Amino acid sequence: QRASNIVTDRVTERIKRFALEGKVAAWVDNFIVFAQNDDVAKEIMGILQSQLTFFSIECKDVDTSGDILGLTRTEQGFTLQEAFRKALREDIVNFRANPETLTTHKAQQLFGKLMWLNFAVARMPLAHMPRSLQCMRDLANRGPDQQLELNTEGFAEL
Repeated sequence: QRASNIVTDRVTERIKRFALEGKVAAWVDNFIVFAQNDDVAKEIMGILQSQLTFFSIECKDVDTSGDILGLTRTEQGFTLQEAFRKALREDIVNFRANPETLTTHKAQQLFGKLMWLNFAVARMPLAHMPRSLQCMRDLANRGPDQQLELNTEGFAEL
């Protein structure tokens, strides 16, 4: 996230320098461009791609569909795509039914999806989820296949 934030800061400086109406936001290793029209979005994406190249970060093709990270753009903001909703529902059902099978890797994926949902759709800042963030930090220090202790405050918050 730190590297993504550095790239975002540099792109934001250039957006201001070129007087473009838009914004770029980072979510872990994804970048989301907000602009008033596709032409400005493409200009900002060009700036973003040049910064990613400067830092030797691989850049995928630009997606201008409005569908990003399980979300679809609407007039009111963003809504969850049905496939994302279904996958999240299945993950939660599996977590509740078989908590003993939850590995570090699966927990990180589940936490990531729920935190993204809170941040992007519910617009709940991650700072309002301190136990979940601490739990994610703890998960980052474990092996990917390690079984988890589920009676923590982070899982309770989840």
